[in-house]
Amino acid sequence: MIEDLDSNELPASAETDVCIIGAGAAGITIGLHLARRGIDVLILESGGPAQELAMQALNACEIAGRRFSGAEGGRFRVLGGSTTQWGGQILPMSPIDFEARPWIDHSGWPISFGEIAEHYRRVIEMIGLGGAIADDADVWRSVGMTPPRIGDEGAELFFTRWCPEPNFSHLFRDEIARTQNLRCVLHATVTAFHAEGQLVTHACARNLAGRQIKVRARRFILATGGIEAPRLLLHPLATGETAPWASDLIGRFFQDHPGVTCADIIPRNRVELHRLFDNVIHGNMRYQPRLRLSEATQRKLCLLQVNNAIIFRSRRNEALSRARTAGKNLLRGRAQLNSLPDLFTAGPDVARVAWRMLVQHRGFNFDDLGARLGMQLEQQPDPDSRVTLTDTVDAMGLRRARIDWRIGMREVETAATATEIYKRSFEAAGIGTLKIDADVAARSPDLIARMNDQAHHNGTARMGSSPSMGVVDKNLKAFGTANLYVCGSAVFPTGSSSNPTHTLLALGLRLADKLAARPAHGS
Repeated sequence: MIEDLDSNELPASAETDVCIIGAGAAGITIGLHLARRGIDVLILESGGPAQELAMQALNACEIAGRRFSGAEGGRFRVLGGSTTQWGGQILPMSPIDFEARPWIDHSGWPISFGEIAEHYRRVIEMIGLGGAIADDADVWRSVGMTPPRIGDEGAELFFTRWCPEPNFSHLFRDEIARTQNLRCVLHATVTAFHAEGQLVTHACARNLAGRQIKVRARRFILATGGIEAPRLLLHPLATGETAPWASDLIGRFFQDHPGVTCADIIPRNRVELHRLFDNVIHGNMRYQPRLRLSEATQRKLCLLQVNNAIIFRSRRNEALSRARTAGKNLLRGRAQLNSLPDLFTAGPDVARVAWRMLVQHRGFNFDDLGARLGMQLEQQPDPDSRVTLTDTVDAMGLRRARIDWRIGMREVETAATATEIYKRSFEAAGIGTLKIDADVAARSPDLIARMNDQAHHNGTARMGSSPSMGVVDKNLKAFGTANLYVCGSAVFPTGSSSNPTHTLLALGLRLADKLAARPAHGS
């Protein structure tokens, strides 16, 4: 059921088995899987069915130090959360990401890759990629290519996969609406918790008009993202008392995926460059070729994780994008007269793209402005990179978040070393060469200023084997509590270089399995 604190006559209190705070990717996943097993679930979502400026204003933050655009631009208070804006790229972490790597301080998860591998597979089925080609070698063979190698220095080609429907409010809305033991209450912003000793008893929520609902539950799950989760955890209880989960680790180790372009690509063979890096497309399944470094190379050179995309640049891209939109609207019977000229103007380019996609099963990238090497980096965990609270409050009376995002020279060294390896690999494979940017080649601290966040907030309520190592245990239960769990990218001890959604969904399925199998207040 979908209800709304703004428009429905809801009682001032409710009781349920599990109360989930946040109806984004993690919250919806956990809620549906528990409800399917007969467990009563109530989800409290701060936003409504569509984005609203007044609700987005609750995300306003203070930025300390370097810029961080995702503090507000990468968070969405709405049914579906960030999936309403997410592109849909899926990529699991690698086994090495879960290890305590001696060259990376504060690395190591309290669970192994093997403990989450099956949940990664189930996520693929859940989000509509069950029919996708699972093995990368088979993706290459599907377009008549032998799986390629690029040099002998550890550069690897791999594919990411893209969801046919990335928006969870579209993908699961009907099931949420018809499921009687799953209530999703919109415009219900959680402002405080009540607790008796280690037992959380109530969550208090309200809308902008001041209407309140108090939810009593046997278990609570905080699924609000890498900024909002520590923000809520840092507040005291509704009574003003210190929360039982209070820890100096909450909000620390704030990470993202620093993104930067590192070099111009000078192709020796443009056809081969496109053959290797244009998307593979089969129906509504899209596979994007990307670059990374092997685990052996990371160990040998003591590097962070990276993954790289080739960014093809063109004057035609904007017109082509408008033409694609016009074409989709035309096919769906929603054509707008003022957009039809875009379709006709870009007609020849649209035809080339369509032919390559439908006949050759490849994407088409115009490159009249050349190509660049784009890089997404793992971030070195730093306890001084953190989320804290300011003294100013939002419209709900909650203290706003303060973001202090810190990147160091370990990221610069990884970016430079990886780019040099790719340069030699491209030359050895006869693809071309890389003209490496001066600040990258010099390993200059100036490169840090060029690195942008990707709105992949993680690390602020990290998993650990003990309260001295983390905010939550390996089962995502907050230390110091009997029944409060945190799920989402906030619990990642390290962020790899993979987009976080695949991993946070897998953790959500794992948590749902454990809660469904154990009595209330069990670990």
